[in-house]
Amino acid sequence: HEQFEPAFVEKFVSAMVSGAAVPATCRRRGLSLALGLFTWIWAASSKVCSFAVGFQRGSTKHLRSSRILRFAEEDDELRNAEDIEVWDQPFGDLALDVRELMVNDGCFYFWGPDINDYAKDIKTVMDAINYTLEDFDHERFEPATEVMSKLEHGFIIPPVQSCMRWPYKISQCGLQVWIDNDGNEKLSVEAIEKVRSGKSPRKKNPFGPDQSEKDRKKSNSEASDPLDMWQNADVHVDLQWHREAHPDLPVTHIIMGSIIDAILKSPAKWRDWTKAAKWRGTIPSDYENDWEQRRKLFGWGCSPRLNKLLNA
Repeated sequence: HEQFEPAFVEKFVSAMVSGAAVPATCRRRGLSLALGLFTWIWAASSKVCSFAVGFQRGSTKHLRSSRILRFAEEDDELRNAEDIEVWDQPFGDLALDVRELMVNDGCFYFWGPDINDYAKDIKTVMDAINYTLEDFDHERFEPATEVMSKLEHGFIIPPVQSCMRWPYKISQCGLQVWIDNDGNEKLSVEAIEKVRSGKSPRKKNPFGPDQSEKDRKKSNSEASDPLDMWQNADVHVDLQWHREAHPDLPVTHIIMGSIIDAILKSPAKWRDWTKAAKWRGTIPSDYENDWEQRRKLFGWGCSPRLNKLLNA
């Protein structure tokens, strides 16, 4: 600390200015003083520069690790959004997925014994996907056929008319949604055929061979009661099962989730055909049909879950 005393500094500076010989001790102390001043100035300038940049020297490693951690958290969030169940999706994602899967803008036909009790929930679903809801109040078949030319509509078929055969024929032009509040089991195609054959047995041919299986399928009888017609619905909304499995799930979520689940279990054939053609190289890998191009221009996208399932 002696080399930083005021008397020594004054003596050293005066000797350097006058050009006189500097003693050896002063030279050694002066050299130490110069090195000390240089070290202090360099440290101060580095601190100032580091403060101007915004982070201290050596903090870039921490910054890089924080960026990697943030990207990893975003990937985890996207992965979790892709792997959740359809019943855990929010209302907005469900509406986007239903609208994306109804790429041809087809109509919905809702029926069931207690359909009037859920008219408000159906109206909420139709408004969310930008569809127009109407009551199926036609009394005869000829005027009712006009609804077959409409797009982006939803129709509530009253219980009395849903028991008739002619509204059932018209509803086959759209997506049939069965609102079931009684806990009925949705039967497979084989089980439905077995029930029908039991209610209307075939007459055995007294002469000659029995009817072949191919001709037998062509002569199937019509549905004999309302429950048989409802069993042929494309979507089965089992409210009683969902009350036990998902007690806090709203009816609107159950309806849209059931529609998405039913469409994904039985997807449109053109999706599989297009995917197979891309694998074979028959069409380009970025090929899009008219429905997909229109949905890309006017659609609002879909949830990460549906995007993963459609591009799998």
